[in-house]
Amino acid sequence: MNVLGRRSRAAISSCALAVAIAGFGVVTAPVAHAAEDVLQGTTVITGSSSAAEHVQLPMATTFTLTATQSSDVRIAGSGRVVGFVLTQGAGLSGISILAVKINECWTAGCAPARGASQFVEVSSNGIVDDGGNTGSTYTLPAGEYTLTLLADSAPVTATLTLPGVPGSVTLSPTGSPDVTVASATPTSTPENNFYAAGSGATLGENGGWTLDLLDFVTVQAMHDDGGCLMDSPPADGVYAPPDCNPGGGRTPSFIVLPFPMPGSWQFTLLDDHAVSAGTTYQGLWEATAGWVREVNNLQLWIGFSPLGG
Repeated sequence: MNVLGRRSRAAISSCALAVAIAGFGVVTAPVAHAAEDVLQGTTVITGSSSAAEHVQLPMATTFTLTATQSSDVRIAGSGRVVGFVLTQGAGLSGISILAVKINECWTAGCAPARGASQFVEVSSNGIVDDGGNTGSTYTLPAGEYTLTLLADSAPVTATLTLPGVPGSVTLSPTGSPDVTVASATPTSTPENNFYAAGSGATLGENGGWTLDLLDFVTVQAMHDDGGCLMDSPPADGVYAPPDCNPGGGRTPSFIVLPFPMPGSWQFTLLDDHAVSAGTTYQGLWEATAGWVREVNNLQLWIGFSPLGG
């Protein structure tokens, strides 16, 4: 596994998230494909399960984001994590847009809960950016892209606006995606105030994104936390120190939200990376001084591998 680059953490409005991102690995040449759909100025992406297809961008356009948000993206739908990835060519030396909505619910097809939030990241030549407080603008060159819809057993509608590109189109990808979803069962200490969860998956020849989410509802806010990104699973099976590689030395931070239960707080911790091909193991751990009412974990691996054909 090769992890390049890191960006500073970003807080996502109304959802307790902490984000750590790295860049891409080795470069391979893109593959040409015939009879591809064409992206248009208003591109609507729909479906009820994850799928992918090759598409063409007919002309260069721009994409802007500020502090993990973009006015060019709207995502609606049920499910744990939904959205899309748009990747130029093989996705390793070009541009990749990751746009997801985390619905703060924990079963396939679940309805969005309180605190559900959307966030957007861009990777350009291995450097990942959330736009920061001042904003970033990227040029998307004309050419071939891979469009991957992320859906979770329920209808999803994502709208991408491409300034200056004429027309409108609705796309429903049908190709097999390189997407793995897992929900690890957290391990805990006898004191019931420490939880760790993680697992591994294999990304195709061009690598891709990983996302790892650990959500807590606890009666006391004091806690510590961290993230793991490794080439092999921890020797003791627990995704926490001392066996945990913190993914380039960055420990995820967090925000705290009041939970609608008397005396309770909600923490949501997210570790988010882009890595090269091969098997990657990711995990999160969190310790709290108070009794935990609820803990949930969700992990995704989203590959950039070209589709067959």
